[in-house]
Amino acid sequence: MPSYEVRAPTDETEFHAFIHHASDAFLGSFADSLAWAERAGVPNVRIVHDGTRVVGGLALLPTAQYFGEQAVSSVGIAGVAIGAEYRGRGAATALMQGALTEASVSGHATSMLYASSHTLYRRVGYELAGERRDLTAKMPNVGAGDRRLSMREATDDDWPRLEELYRARAKLRNGHLARTRFHWYGARHVGTSPCRTSVVEEGGQPTGYITYHQRLTGRDLAEMVIRECIASTPAALQRLLAFISAHACQVTDLLFLQASPDHEAIVAMTEPFLNVKHQESWLLRLIDVPGALVERGYADDISAEVHFAIDDPQLPGNHGRFRMTVEDGEARVHAGGEGDVQLHVRGLAALYSGFATPQSVELIGLGTGLEHLPPSLFAGPAPICADYI
Repeated sequence: MPSYEVRAPTDETEFHAFIHHASDAFLGSFADSLAWAERAGVPNVRIVHDGTRVVGGLALLPTAQYFGEQAVSSVGIAGVAIGAEYRGRGAATALMQGALTEASVSGHATSMLYASSHTLYRRVGYELAGERRDLTAKMPNVGAGDRRLSMREATDDDWPRLEELYRARAKLRNGHLARTRFHWYGARHVGTSPCRTSVVEEGGQPTGYITYHQRLTGRDLAEMVIRECIASTPAALQRLLAFISAHACQVTDLLFLQASPDHEAIVAMTEPFLNVKHQESWLLRLIDVPGALVERGYADDISAEVHFAIDDPQLPGNHGRFRMTVEDGEARVHAGGEGDVQLHVRGLAALYSGFATPQSVELIGLGTGLEHLPPSLFAGPAPICADYI
């Protein structure tokens, strides 16, 4: 096997070599892949080099992800691409190991990604930790809503307030991102096509918004693609439903992108019958086990002491025993303890997000002694991410 080096590209030639591999891997044009990498930030790109040429690369995207109503520092792994000629020779594993080592040194508590191969990412410590869904519904199912509040198209001046509305909702949903400029671009576009955004006002202030576009799906058929629908009051929610239903003369179908069946706009529909058009999982990895446990929030009524023994073959700093105490919604973690709860770092990731129960982690062979773990320690809303990383 070749010996690989993982590092930032040193010049435009190396950077463009990664873009070439990315455009091939993700079935896009060179221009679109270049634009994506520039939005992600050229300094965030890492390449894997075999001593002769660039054989692949990825982007490291610093962000944060909400767990237990707290923003946990994270690095998103995006655009992982290995040239087809060089696959199956250890380049992807070397690339991910290099990325994890850098993330650990940089002080990130966790890392998340969407996977085209679970085998690769599980090999370096990631595990299933949540999902995203695209859901479809028929326009007549929405109901009439209530049109009494005013609505208008959003302006640039509205976006600081709309971002506040997103953050207020996101912190209550395990897995949502504390969005960066990169993620807000994705939230305001479908692909590279800009969406329209309309806001609901109460007392002269936006209390809800919807980001959407419409597209033809066939002869005399069209759908309304809803990228985001957020309301902070019951009246705003009903106004948004009325806004959606006002499009019934134009469209027959609704497509809720990156939504969940418990989304308020879906639950409040008159007939919330849905079909899943697309569903995929995202994976989580704990980069700094003590740091991740401390940064996360917990229910105020939990009082517990847990003694972990963590197995992490890739990051030695995580390997060993840790004693965690939880009180008043906060955790403290110290080295040592009895090691009663024995977990592979993958099993801890699945528990940490609230995706898996202690029983399921034990059944799939990622932990033992989980009877010593309070069942509600990591419990909360089902982990959903409303964005691609």
